[in-house]
Amino acid sequence: MKKIVLLLITFLLVTQISLTQRDVYYDILASKGNPSIQKSNQSKWDKLKTGMLFQNNDRIKLSEGDYIVLAGSNGKTVELKNAGEFSKEDIDKLLQNKKKNMTSRFSGYIVEQIKGQKGILEKDDYRENMGVTGSVERGFAGSSTATTQITSKINVASPRRINILANSYRFIWTPQPNQKDYQIIVTDRYDEEIFKQKVTGNEFIFDVDKLKLNKDEFYFVKVTAQGNSNLKSDDYCLMFMSDVTFREINDSLEALKQELDDVNSAFANLMYANFFEQNYMFEQAEQYYKTAIQLEPEVEEYKNLYTAFLKRINKNQ
Repeated sequence: MKKIVLLLITFLLVTQISLTQRDVYYDILASKGNPSIQKSNQSKWDKLKTGMLFQNNDRIKLSEGDYIVLAGSNGKTVELKNAGEFSKEDIDKLLQNKKKNMTSRFSGYIVEQIKGQKGILEKDDYRENMGVTGSVERGFAGSSTATTQITSKINVASPRRINILANSYRFIWTPQPNQKDYQIIVTDRYDEEIFKQKVTGNEFIFDVDKLKLNKDEFYFVKVTAQGNSNLKSDDYCLMFMSDVTFREINDSLEALKQELDDVNSAFANLMYANFFEQNYMFEQAEQYYKTAIQLEPEVEEYKNLYTAFLKRINKNQ
């Protein structure tokens, strides 16, 4: 009797897994070359395009040099580079034992961006997951304007908030007509003034040692026109990271890599870019965006992601 019950339980578990896999579908997230798709109700092969769905009984064909990325409704992703035919069931089996805790989170951000939804810096849950670097108490950093330019008269070529690994940061703004001199004003999170300095030109170098700035503390910066306090920028939030804080972030990055089959692939580098962007480390994020494009220079979706990233951080390409 026990054997019969055990066999029945095993049968039900296998059936449930099979049904769950059949419910999964895949978005064609990115592609290059001339891959093709055969839908379940057709005998002909059509050109595969980004945005198509790959579902039960469909087949995909790749020739030499083709490349596609599939994003599953279960949060799992896969890059296909080898020539051959693949059924939907082949992809299910390929991903069956793949971990998806962190990878599903970051691939989900990429899927949303490619589909034209909100970028990760505008998402509410993006800021809720900022456990490593903490929160900022000043008003702008808790709202959707934390990384976008609003009504400034002086535009600054910087994200509204940034975590900096180096000991210096170049703060640059757009020169104003007939204005040579400016003031840099730095306050703490309680709006207490730390220092004020006159600047000739349109940039200021923040040096941790020279200015005696503390690591892991938020500094709020704005620039005003000398002699015209109504001509000013928004507040910008800078934090110079300690080695301890960076090690915590790097440990999380290593955990992400443990879930990847190919840690050096183009899509993996996109995940790293999103990881660092989520931690407000935009210089590191930019390098990973560039690496992804270098690895797959013909994939237009990756170039579009990089362009959108530069726009988010107020930086020209």
